Amino acid sequence: RNPKASKTDVLGNLSFVIGDLAETLNSGDVKPCSLVLAVHGCHEATRRVIEGARFAEAAWGVMPCCIRDGIYLNCGVKGAKAKGNDDDLRHAVMCGAVAATYSAERLNCIDRRITNR
Repeated sequence: RNPKASKTDVLGNLSFVIGDLAETLNSGDVKPCSLVLAVHGCHEATRRVIEGARFAEAAWGVMPCCIRDGIYLNCGVKGAKAKGNDDDLRHAVMCGAVAATYSAERLNCIDRRITNR
């Protein structure tokens, strides 16, 4: 708990940062006791968050949005724009590639009413 937090501050140990991703991860504010989260981190943002958290020995959690071919797999996985391909399947494969690349402890899906990812 942040000693400067008031008694009415429900989450005194939580910081919400809006800013440049690289600057935030390199600021020294990410500590081993930190949890770094990325929601809808597109393309390389997911990788940068994971690698930045791992460099700081912090915990991490990501919910990737768009994952461009070539970031986690050497081959391409055709997306929804390719006739006959299922984007849900492609996204699941790509999330599996992210999880395998970084030895994730857990891989989950969330309800489609929240996001189609």
